[in-house]
Amino acid sequence: MKIVACAFIILITPLFLFSQEEITLFENSYVFICGRSLYLNGIWIDDGKMKADISNYAQQNSKPITGGYKTGDTIDIKKGCKYYIKIVQKFGLASNSGYVILTDKLEPTDYLGMRLSTLNLYEKFNIGNSEWIVKNITKDNAEFEIEEGLNKKLVTLSKGDMIWKGFGSYYISDILANATDKLSNQLTIELKEVKDYSYLSQKRSKTV
Repeated sequence: MKIVACAFIILITPLFLFSQEEITLFENSYVFICGRSLYLNGIWIDDGKMKADISNYAQQNSKPITGGYKTGDTIDIKKGCKYYIKIVQKFGLASNSGYVILTDKLEPTDYLGMRLSTLNLYEKFNIGNSEWIVKNITKDNAEFEIEEGLNKKLVTLSKGDMIWKGFGSYYISDILANATDKLSNQLTIELKEVKDYSYLSQKRSKTV
């Protein structure tokens, strides 16, 4: 019995160590690292760069140390315990939870973002693991079908609403009428990149 128990410990130890190399922290949730509590307050955008407000608590009820971190930044959790921000991401709707991946080894990576500018009726694009299809466009809003695995849902977005693409966000700036007989091109959704956004007010400030 002791031999079996020892073998089990040997098998799970590498998994435990591996799980500590990268830690995922979701918005409005805690993780415990090095005896401290980290809390992701929210994800925001500063001059086109996605940042994460992470509170570092000695105890959950103590006063936090909070900072705005971007990909590649170092977070000193306590003396002798340091992690790096590997990824700050958020996908799809503003109501979806974003997340941060912390790593104890920094490996700089160049990420290619999805570039959107306009969308026509029936056009498809991918965000994360989901496929989006433009199902309907009116002069005031646009309807999207979002398919992820076996699940499908319809979402209606209006001018000013945001679509998160992982490493940044776009907003619907306008719905343009085009002089054409082709049904799918008569109305076009215009998208612009969000340059500044606060999760506290959930409003954009400056855009391009």
